[in-house]
Amino acid sequence: MNVCAQAFADNLDSKNLTYSVSRDDDRSTVITFPYKQRRTSIIFSGEDGIQSQFQTVIESVPEEKVMDVIVVCNSLNTQYRFVKFVVDSDNDLMNYSDAILTPETAGEECFEVLLRTLQIIDEARPTFMRTIYAS
Repeated sequence: MNVCAQAFADNLDSKNLTYSVSRDDDRSTVITFPYKQRRTSIIFSGEDGIQSQFQTVIESVPEEKVMDVIVVCNSLNTQYRFVKFVVDSDNDLMNYSDAILTPETAGEECFEVLLRTLQIIDEARPTFMRTIYAS
């Protein structure tokens, strides 16, 4: 596990929070954090893991609602500059955010980014759900 991923895992351990660790490739470590029936994956890239990307699948979007949800994504992306909402090629509504970390502060920085990302998802989710499930 690279240095930044280890610092984040240590921070989660200190708070007695559940997570899992896997390898994405030879240079990336993925820490997956479960939250409200979803999982946020944090990918730490490179030898030291200073580049990280947070990814969360929020909801599967029915084909007939994809364009409506993309419009909502665009609107919310202007409101929340810290994260990016997209509909991927599998019609999954996704949330992405990036962070550049330092090994000395990675544990706390990553935890703060995780909390902010989850809070934004919680705030935006009702708007997406109305768009997806309204008749």
